[in-house]
Amino acid sequence: MKHRNKALALTMLLYGLLIPSVHTAQAQTSLIDSLFVVAPMSELPLLEGNSRLDMLDLYNYKMTAKGETRFGKYAYLESKTDYNLHIRLTSASTWELMRLQAPNSPERLLCLHSLTGSVAQTTVHLYDTNWQLDTATVLPTFTLKDFTTETDSIDEDTEADMQHRLSVRHLVVACEAAGPEHAIVRVSLPTKHLGLENRKRFEPHLHDLLLTWDGNRFVHPQAVARKEESQKF
Repeated sequence: MKHRNKALALTMLLYGLLIPSVHTAQAQTSLIDSLFVVAPMSELPLLEGNSRLDMLDLYNYKMTAKGETRFGKYAYLESKTDYNLHIRLTSASTWELMRLQAPNSPERLLCLHSLTGSVAQTTVHLYDTNWQLDTATVLPTFTLKDFTTETDSIDEDTEADMQHRLSVRHLVVACEAAGPEHAIVRVSLPTKHLGLENRKRFEPHLHDLLLTWDGNRFVHPQAVARKEESQKF
């Protein structure tokens, strides 16, 4: 009976995704749910359809929104809006879904799978709304200077050490804002792997970047203060 109910719920979600509702607000509210449920297993292999539905049910009833993973542990739906959904997959990884909107452009889906442990980085995948993978490069190429705040207070030894120890090959990307007319991501240069002393030396000279979706890629980087899980030394 449980599986039958889940199958019925899945059918209803798919119906809401494919058939436009006469109640626009209600359709928008349910669309992120539908996209989450039908996301391909290649993108979200830890969570099968029943577990995703469990999480949505619990979240919508304002309860702890957990779903059992394929390894017998639990993932948690931590936040959800019409345009963004954030999952805590494990104690050291997260998954985000963003609906990318821009004027006069087709909607795209951005998936951000982030490792949040000592070696932090994000894998970025772009899809169309039918979950067909788009291989376009959506983020610009960065250098260390893009994340370095120009200031006279940095000494030559610290600057040289930053060049040696920091790499932009692995960056952390997260949703900053998502809505019907825009989508913004925050791009950070991870430093957790450097140890306490080096973080104390480097982080005052670093900033994050905010980038805005233009319909094809993220553009217009804007430097902002760093936003990390831990700023306490």
